[in-house]
Amino acid sequence: MGCAGSFTDIFGEPSGLPNHRIVLEARCGPGGVRPYRYPAAHKDEPERRCSAMIQRGIVRRGDSAFSSPVILVKKPDGSWRFRVDYRALNALTIKDAFPIPVVDELLDELHGAKFFTKLDLRCGYHRVRMRREDIHKTAFRTHDGLRVPGHAVRLVQRPGNIPK
Repeated sequence: MGCAGSFTDIFGEPSGLPNHRIVLEARCGPGGVRPYRYPAAHKDEPERRCSAMIQRGIVRRGDSAFSSPVILVKKPDGSWRFRVDYRALNALTIKDAFPIPVVDELLDELHGAKFFTKLDLRCGYHRVRMRREDIHKTAFRTHDGLRVPGHAVRLVQRPGNIPK
């Protein structure tokens, strides 16, 4: 972990936010979407990214009745951004009545603060902890098989998993 290892109080495991829940509509069963088609020249990229995430403990190989496809988005520098298309899962999810906090109230809470940031240097998009019972719903599929994350980006409910 290099320099970050010297600052474990800053880069430690988060413990303050609640584990995120994915509540499905009663009429809905598991949803699965097959992987998107990629040109042959790009098929190895999702697998390389998955291998790196497996080594870092972000995802694991697994099985689930749920699956969402992976999307590769080209960045301005020519590299690829790995994303999971959760639109089908989002369509089955019961949304919170008030998913986004009032911005003015959030700004009021910052009154008098000398420093504040929303920068996540440690693991960016893999920071929302899921309830153990809901992890299987965030599974995604590549052409090489199904992966089940331990964390997932889920901004349908509350940005940054802000507690109610």
